[in-house]
Amino acid sequence: MDIIKDLVQTLIIIVVLAVFLEMLLPQGNMNPYVKMVMGLLIIIAVLHAISGLLQQNWLSSVPDVTAGSKANSPPVEEIIDNGKKIQSKNKDLALEKYRSGIACQVKSMAGLNPQIDVVDVKVLLDDSGGKARKINIKSIIMVVASKKHDHEDEAGSIPPVEINVGEPERACDTSPKITSETKKAAKKTAASIADFYNLSTDKVLIEYQVMEGGR
Repeated sequence: MDIIKDLVQTLIIIVVLAVFLEMLLPQGNMNPYVKMVMGLLIIIAVLHAISGLLQQNWLSSVPDVTAGSKANSPPVEEIIDNGKKIQSKNKDLALEKYRSGIACQVKSMAGLNPQIDVVDVKVLLDDSGGKARKINIKSIIMVVASKKHDHEDEAGSIPPVEINVGEPERACDTSPKITSETKKAAKKTAASIADFYNLSTDKVLIEYQVMEGGR
């Protein structure tokens, strides 16, 4: 601030001196030279002030900031560790949302086929993408349950009963099973899902779940 104050005072003195010289000197060829000299003096004063500003140490007025200067301030290592924990937590939440989104999408696509009943979808992700941070689908598992009409079809086809005297009784196997039509439809749906996500067919797996008593 002192440099600017001195500059203003110097400019005022030069301007006042220029006015007096114009008043005192007679009209003639000297006036242009006087104006030129006064202009040079103003330029010199301004350059001198600028050089003083550039040479001034601005950091001298800034207080030193050191890590852990206050008693209640946590150490830098603790702040970094907390930041890494928050980053890891956010990453896990993002992966979980991505996984659940793909599972819902696969379940909706599988629901377009009325021949199968997909009760659950499991998605395994591979987040070892390195610096590129690319998340790949490792595998998709569809849990296909037996539908009610599968049980009815099996119950409707009653096998012939043979009665042999002297032989022990054999219980009929009436437990529900997955029909071949359901398996064929599930494989077709799995192939469509693999093609949609640009995966190989061996990465879309099928698990069959037998529902007791149907759905």
